[in-house]
Amino acid sequence: MINVLLRLIFILICIFLIVVYNKEKRTSYKKVLFFALLIFISLVSAYRIYIFPDNFGADYMEYQRWFTFTDFSNLDFTYRNFGFNLLICFVKLFSKNFQVFLFVCALIINYSVLKFITRYSSNHSVSLVVYLSLFLFSTFNGLRQWLACSIFLFSFPYIQKKSFWNFALLIFIASLFHDTALLLILLYPIFIKKHNFYFSEFVTIAISLILFIFCDQFVEILSSICEIFGVDYFSKYTIDYLISQSGNYTPFIISISVLVLNTLYYSKSKSALISDNVMTYYFLLAIPMALLASCNGIFNRYLIYFFSSIFINITYFLKAFDKKSQEAVSNFIILILVAKFTFFN
Repeated sequence: MINVLLRLIFILICIFLIVVYNKEKRTSYKKVLFFALLIFISLVSAYRIYIFPDNFGADYMEYQRWFTFTDFSNLDFTYRNFGFNLLICFVKLFSKNFQVFLFVCALIINYSVLKFITRYSSNHSVSLVVYLSLFLFSTFNGLRQWLACSIFLFSFPYIQKKSFWNFALLIFIASLFHDTALLLILLYPIFIKKHNFYFSEFVTIAISLILFIFCDQFVEILSSICEIFGVDYFSKYTIDYLISQSGNYTPFIISISVLVLNTLYYSKSKSALISDNVMTYYFLLAIPMALLASCNGIFNRYLIYFFSSIFINITYFLKAFDKKSQEAVSNFIILILVAKFTFFN
């Protein structure tokens, strides 16, 4: 009962801060509220073993051991995990407390997420609650990959400016925390491509279905390509792990629902709910990845990079309603997600 109460208090405080942030007009006050929300979420994340003792992350103890035995005297200068190891060493210059390290990691992750929400979301409150209720606990487990993802989120302004080398530099830095981030470089030519509405939607659905039907064959092809380049990535995941990580259709259901509504809205009004070219492709790419992740757990690793598109683009479908209905629908979504976070996490 105490755990349920703590989760409810946590998410209600976060909602209160983001609502006040949205209503505040003064820039200086907005900054104070932004950083108050950031620090609050990050502190809770850092001390999650005490606040969420029933769901503090399966990899918590492993990261704690990693932190304990890593310092400048044994820093591994090889490419793999270099960024993460260097961050540990940097934090240890100031404190050898594991919670301090978790706080620093949470600051980086949540700062990038909150900036992404305030920059791209059409409804900050809904996006924040979607992030907290559906994805916050995944940051407890996939710490290194969420750090990589946070750096990826910082690259979006450079994508929009078509500044490839700045984008590539950030992707390289992200890959120092998790090597899967390197493949994000392949998204750049897609992001800057001009969006053709019906063609892009058709290609997205067609590719999603083809990859879903031939998922096992697709994994074998990727595994063979990795072997050619000497990357032993696929073989380290056992069949039991892949099965345990698959079967979650929630990201796909959310994404495909927004796609259907966006298409219906466009057919009537000839204007899309999602107008930004980069965000449109980011959203579309999440659909096949979410479907693949539902049938093979290895793609959950890559789906993390597309989680942000889900808690941003779920808010765009609210534009299909009039202002009065938008408020009612958004409040209903928030209520459902608060209940989910409080009672079913």
